Amino acid sequence: MTAYDETRSSTEGVASLPKESEGLTLLTDREHGCTVISGGSCTDTAVVLPRSYLGEPVTAVGENAFFNCKTICSVTLPASLTHIEPAAFFGCSALQSVCLPETTEVIDIEAFERCTSLHSVTIPSQVSTLEGGAFAFCSSLTELRVSPENPYYCGDGTIIYTKDRETAVQYAVGHPQTSVLIPEGVTHIGTCAFQGAKLLETVALPRGIERIGDCAFWGCSSLSDVTLPDGLSAVEEFAFCDCAALTEVTVPESVTEIGESAFAKCTSLRSAVLDCRIDRIAQHTFSNCTALTDVSLPTSVTRIEIAAFHGCTALEEIRLPVGIREIEDCAFTDCSMLRSVTIPASVTDLGIALFKNCTYLSEIRYEGTKEEWARIRRRPYADTDKTVRTVLCTDGNTSF
Repeated sequence: MTAYDETRSSTEGVASLPKESEGLTLLTDREHGCTVISGGSCTDTAVVLPRSYLGEPVTAVGENAFFNCKTICSVTLPASLTHIEPAAFFGCSALQSVCLPETTEVIDIEAFERCTSLHSVTIPSQVSTLEGGAFAFCSSLTELRVSPENPYYCGDGTIIYTKDRETAVQYAVGHPQTSVLIPEGVTHIGTCAFQGAKLLETVALPRGIERIGDCAFWGCSSLSDVTLPDGLSAVEEFAFCDCAALTEVTVPESVTEIGESAFAKCTSLRSAVLDCRIDRIAQHTFSNCTALTDVSLPTSVTRIEIAAFHGCTALEEIRLPVGIREIEDCAFTDCSMLRSVTIPASVTDLGIALFKNCTYLSEIRYEGTKEEWARIRRRPYADTDKTVRTVLCTDGNTSF
């Protein structure tokens, strides 16, 4: 991808300016300039965006403008460009290089996601917003550089940071190295920062890390070794989702938030020790962790949310700590090897299909009386799980 400058003299520029592509769809905004909103009928493999349209400069490539245009090999951008909007070049798998004009200010979320032929990108001096996931799953991307004149971001060739070096913003996810050391001073792993880094096996996090952002390591399929340091406060949504080589995780006491699907589809995860102060196991936190056999829940948990352990097919036993009040729908659905469940007397609400397709589970141990079990609130409509199970209460048995 190249950028061209129309500030040259007319005699110098007319012959050398590239021929603009035809068939593109543009939208005019007199206040903000023009936006290329789609490739339209353009079939060029080397796309050249116009410098202007109806007398207005072209300033943006719009959301999804070239979404999954798999035949584009190069794009020439005008020097007036300021915005590359969400998913503008998402899935342009033949696009080989990006030369962003110095006027670029915003590179939005998923702007170049899954551009699997991209090798190198330099962030220009005026970029003030580089959103998470802009280069996620760019499996050939081995180099990410930042103009030294940029006042907002800096980098070391493989990782882009905020200028204060407190946030790791974007990793060159195609880099062949298998281990990464995050430097001291970094407190936040940004949204989607390492998403799709399939060769990465080990990540060393400094003690000052406070937050691991949404989707930060999603799809790092070779990641097998990561230690969550003391002082960490949050593991956000999908942070380690689909890390298929991760075998164990210990969450330190300092953590007060684990987001939805944080460890979902970690298919080699055998042990999860939650020595933390979270108050819920969020939706799908361990969903489809098919090797999980050992999970330790903290006493601070009061709610297990929808499908939190759905599809944990190796899990045989779960003992819920005293203090849990609510177990939501499908919390343990498809845990096909589950044989032993202990529910504390603190529980006040039970959802539907909690143990659907748990074929080996014939009885449930309840740490309260039959009268207390009868007082637990249930959904008013029929449960889809018709299996009758024995509930072993402290004063006798009843049914579930």
